[in-house]
Amino acid sequence: MPIEFGLEEASNIFLINVSKKLSIAELRQAQGNCESAIKAVGNIKILVVLSDFQGWEKAQGWEDISFAEKMMLTLIKSRSLVIKNDGRI
Repeated sequence: MPIEFGLEEASNIFLINVSKKLSIAELRQAQGNCESAIKAVGNIKILVVLSDFQGWEKAQGWEDISFAEKMMLTLIKSRSLVIKNDGRI
């Protein structure tokens, strides 16, 4: 399986391990579980580990960024997001 994920309850870290090619279905499943963890626990940290990552499968749906938008708004409202622009790329 190219993706494994779960909440490490002791640290409130939602760990996502991705390898090989990622499918849109796997991404959606991880997003759903991540959202459930946030609802159940509250604030969490998300750690994504890429190992032998070969990109993503060609499919429709990658352009849907609604999950990212929703999570960004949640972070901004909870003041958990800090954006710093120091001029470097």
